[in-house]
Amino acid sequence: MINPDKRKAIYYLHKGGMSNREISKRLTVSRNTVHDIIDQKGIMPKVIRQDKIKIDQELLYKLYNDYYGNIQRIHEKLIEEERIDIGYSTLTVKIRELGISRFKYRFETKHSCFKNFDKIKINEELQRCMVKGKSYLNIFRKIIYNNDNNTIEEKDFLLTEDERQSIIKNGMKGKKKLWRYGIVIELFGFGASIRAISDLLDISRDTVTKIINKYNQHGFEYLLNKLLTKSTRETTKIKTQRIIEILHQKPNLLGINRSNWNRESIKKVYEKQYGEKIGNSTVGHLINNAGYKMKKAKEVLTSPDPNYRQKVELLLKTIQSLDSDEMFFFLDELGPLRVKKYGGRCYLKKGEIRRVPKVQAFKGSITLFGALSATTNQLSWNYGKSKDTSAMIDLIEILYNQNYNKSKIYITWDAVSWHRSNELLDWLDNFNAETNDIGEGPLIEFIPLPTSSQFLNVIESIFSGMKRGVVHHSDYQSEAEMKSAISGHFLERNAYFKKNPKRAGKKIWEIDFFLDYNNMKFGDYMKC
Repeated sequence: MINPDKRKAIYYLHKGGMSNREISKRLTVSRNTVHDIIDQKGIMPKVIRQDKIKIDQELLYKLYNDYYGNIQRIHEKLIEEERIDIGYSTLTVKIRELGISRFKYRFETKHSCFKNFDKIKINEELQRCMVKGKSYLNIFRKIIYNNDNNTIEEKDFLLTEDERQSIIKNGMKGKKKLWRYGIVIELFGFGASIRAISDLLDISRDTVTKIINKYNQHGFEYLLNKLLTKSTRETTKIKTQRIIEILHQKPNLLGINRSNWNRESIKKVYEKQYGEKIGNSTVGHLINNAGYKMKKAKEVLTSPDPNYRQKVELLLKTIQSLDSDEMFFFLDELGPLRVKKYGGRCYLKKGEIRRVPKVQAFKGSITLFGALSATTNQLSWNYGKSKDTSAMIDLIEILYNQNYNKSKIYITWDAVSWHRSNELLDWLDNFNAETNDIGEGPLIEFIPLPTSSQFLNVIESIFSGMKRGVVHHSDYQSEAEMKSAISGHFLERNAYFKKNPKRAGKKIWEIDFFLDYNNMKFGDYMKC
């Protein structure tokens, strides 16, 4: 209804020459209304309304009570039996005019004893009746009414006897949802409040209200048919199985120009194959629930060495049969490590970012050679200018002097060129020959690792730990400063394992690790 002031404003604006379109836009009134107000010269018309439909208030109270606030049924009753032609919306207006809400009136006229009850006792009795397939009416009479002599009248029932028996049978079969629906309706018929039903059955008030509204609108048969049809869980299981079948096929074989699946492509194939619509979010939800996730392929080291088995067996046999006067060393080299500012993981305040220049002026570089004892976990190391045979010979001579009282030193390393050069092999033959002639000192024996099998060389992890400890997040100013930090790290490590003796590596001493040739050869071990 447009108020008088606004009507006068519309009329005066029109007289001032403003168009109906502009008036409508400025005053947010439809153009048709503007046109009508102008015709009325801005004067409020006098309207005399007469209520054409008159309904006896007592009849309306009676119907509302008889049909428990079901306005749809009241409407049908007025049209079919009372011959009163009234619209549904008009009926709701008249009910509101009576001052009664949908549930308030019938609660005031029903049993007041529902205000206080023993929730736990009633719930236990109802559960027992459901399992044994017994009637729950006696529970309502004895426990809820607290009166053995109080009889339940027929008008208190919302459900018929057949519907009640259907509830009892389905409850005994384990269909708890349908049984609970029936109990909600029955309690509502006996005058229990929404709060009381919610507290008793441990379900939300919204759920109770929805059950009652569905019953009022469609009846119990609708609820029965809906709950006894194929459940959503079974439908979800079928959809999941179909999607998993699609995932295990290549997309290009099903007409999708992709090398891998995404939600959109799965949706297209699913709808094409099964003629059933499905959403992208549903596809993702079902895939996640089935335990499938998008993961990146793991890059692993594999060994193409044709003598892989024989070399691993030799390594296994040697390390498992070491005598007390024999030593076994893992040898490797690291570098060149440039002396510069390094990035790495460190503690920073939230929002703070540490930046490292991508292009830097280097302050030198170092090359590190190391040997790790498998039995004592002690590390020997030296520095050189380049990775070559002469540097490895220098390190072997250091090991020889450190273990002069031993009978044999086994050395294993990867298959790079300077580890198997003719110069190194000739030196080893001459060195062992001189040792035999002298009759003192250990003999040196090489046990080469298979090609591309750095994951078998334990010293790789020692170098990795050293880099995390003293190289990452560093900014050394000279080669000597970096060498000092690295040597200090190794000295601390050696001192720790002297106090806490432990063999190097974890799985290298487990026979099963080395017997798993197929996994090693075909890439089930991640690179270091």
